[in-house]
Amino acid sequence: MSTIKFQEKLTINVIFVKGTVEILLPFLPSLLTHSSCQFRLISNGCLLEEATILKEFTDFNTQTVFYSLNTERILQHHEVLHNVLELEESEWFAFIDSDIVAKSQFLPALFNALEGKDAVFTGLPLWHETYEMMMPKDFNIMGGRFVNAHNGYLLGLSYAAIYKTSGLKNFIKSSGIDLRKYRWNEIPANYQQILNELGLKKQLYDTAKLLNILWQYEGGEMVFRNSDELIHLGGVSGPAYQTQHTSKPRALVSKLTPKWIFNILKRISMTINKVNQVETTDLQRLVKKRKITEALMSGLLYGTHQNFDEIDMAFLPPEIVERISIAMHEVRTIVKQSNTKPH
Repeated sequence: MSTIKFQEKLTINVIFVKGTVEILLPFLPSLLTHSSCQFRLISNGCLLEEATILKEFTDFNTQTVFYSLNTERILQHHEVLHNVLELEESEWFAFIDSDIVAKSQFLPALFNALEGKDAVFTGLPLWHETYEMMMPKDFNIMGGRFVNAHNGYLLGLSYAAIYKTSGLKNFIKSSGIDLRKYRWNEIPANYQQILNELGLKKQLYDTAKLLNILWQYEGGEMVFRNSDELIHLGGVSGPAYQTQHTSKPRALVSKLTPKWIFNILKRISMTINKVNQVETTDLQRLVKKRKITEALMSGLLYGTHQNFDEIDMAFLPPEIVERISIAMHEVRTIVKQSNTKPH
């Protein structure tokens, strides 16, 4: 099947949570421009005015469709994915974070990587470092940013992925393991035994990680492909960025601080007593990276280019800082060319 025909049969799900629509919708035209597939814009707990913006966008763009989860509560990532997976009748089930921008055609390379496989993953955040490609053996929290385990086992990502629909549905049905996050004591005993044999016993598995591991163990074939065609800010598309000022969604970025991350770390410390100091330091580093994203989005939203020099990135390697700088210049250019601009 040609790339064009493949794309015509593909629907990519893009999830928007409350408080992010006006900030992240300007990224969407870049995905549309550089692909010929359909995009399903999903309202996850969005305000009425935000859902209206999404619906109006799809009314004027035949490459998009609108889907509301009809909930005021923001559903977790895996809950949304399971919901839209039930809708999927085509060969492939795909999703991409709403804070990802396309610089050029991004699907051909993914299709090539996907040939003969059950899933392909991509979309590493701008601030992702080389050491995060492989999760250290003694870490007990299998975070979403880790691509491989210490033994080379592919963990996958939930930023952007394409799964073989029938295989995914069949594995979930036969195993009882789905795309959710899992704590060790929530995993059936037979799968705990397998994880022990693989040397992958962890206290916490982020979205889709456990499913990816066990499906591969049972014969599934998956691949990671780092996409230079995509720019992923990282951390902006989730519920952390929902506004608490429901009448002023545009003001949220400048007012928010990532306190939610510290709360997560606090809960982890209270419930998992096997997090060593090295892992704790790594999680604190992640918090600082998310703060960079927050500042970058604030600068993009309000056009304050000088903010970049004021952001604390001294803890990052120079090549990562340069990557962020170049990428943000590209993102500004792409957004300026968009017909849907932040205000």
